Order: sequence, then structure tokens, then C-alpha cells
Amino acid sequence: MAGRTISAYLQLVADPLAAVVNVTGTSIIPVGGGLATASELISAIDEAVRARILRKTEQPIVVPGIFGSDGGLVGAAILGHKA
Repeated sequence: MAGRTISAYLQLVADPLAAVVNVTGTSIIPVGGGLATASELISAIDEAVRARILRKTEQPIVVPGIFGSDGGLVGAAILGHKA
């Protein structure tokens, strides 16, 4: 059951991310929040996205953001400072 759930999750996440990569040509998708600390899940998402994109690459596309799980807090602080 857990394996099917993860497979369904990967498809639901990887399909739209691959579409964005195919349309925009972006070479990196940073992931923040709690997912940023789940390296095995990020690797699985990255593998699924790279399998679906038109431009084949060995370089990771889906990577943890530089602020890790604090990305949302950093973004909120920046917006609060600008207000």
C-alpha cells in the first residue's frame, strides 16, 4: 500500500514539474519547507522528473533549497522587511 501511495505521489508531482521544465527550459527546481530535508524523496522526485522531460540530463533538476526547511521563514522575513 505504501509503495502505491508513493508511486501515485511521484506521478502527481513529477508530471506537472516536467511540464514546467519542458515549457520554460529551467535547469533547476529548488524545494523548500519540510520536503527539503527528505533527501530520498527529493531524489525520487528528481528521477521521475528527469524521466519525463524532453531534454535529457544527468544533472539533478529537483534539489533542496539553500535555506532548507527554513525557506518559508526566510521568504516571509524578506517580504516583511520590504513592507
